[in-house]
Amino acid sequence: MQKKLLLLTSVISLILLSALLFYLLNEQTRIGNAKETMADEIKKEQIDRKIEDFTEKWFRFAEEIKVADDNSDFSVFVSFMPEVGSLPIKQEIFQNVAYHALQISYFFPEVNYFSYHVLWDVWDSDQEDFHQQVVITLAINEDAIKDLEKNYYNAIIAQKAGFEPEFNKAFTSVIETDVAKDWLNIVQ
Repeated sequence: MQKKLLLLTSVISLILLSALLFYLLNEQTRIGNAKETMADEIKKEQIDRKIEDFTEKWFRFAEEIKVADDNSDFSVFVSFMPEVGSLPIKQEIFQNVAYHALQISYFFPEVNYFSYHVLWDVWDSDQEDFHQQVVITLAINEDAIKDLEKNYYNAIIAQKAGFEPEFNKAFTSVIETDVAKDWLNIVQ
């Protein structure tokens, strides 16, 4: 009887020890995954903050800055009023926006999409007042980001050589309203 009791106690002890080891190994894995997840979240927050800070400094009249992330892919959305002297020049706006995207893509290759809304105060005759309206929408997708540096610097070279730069080639899409179509296109 004592041998059976000793054997039963040994089996129960072995089962409990196995269960305890299984729990501890799972807990270690869970803690490791939690640390990894927390590190990823901190990295995402740092990327968001740095992009937002840079964008606020680059576009003094930024209205909205949003960094969206899907796993390790980031998208940057910006709406801003351009800084202008007497009349906005589209190629200067395109140059500033392309340079902004280029700088972010250098430091954060995780960004695979950019979207910009250029705002402008437009007269509303019904309300007899000015209101902000999106007049240019610019987008740069993942494929265009790969060629962004080349397209940007080709436009700079053309500008330095006295030719009309084509900074708009840096973008996947450029959508202009009638208001923006009246703006100057050449850089003086």
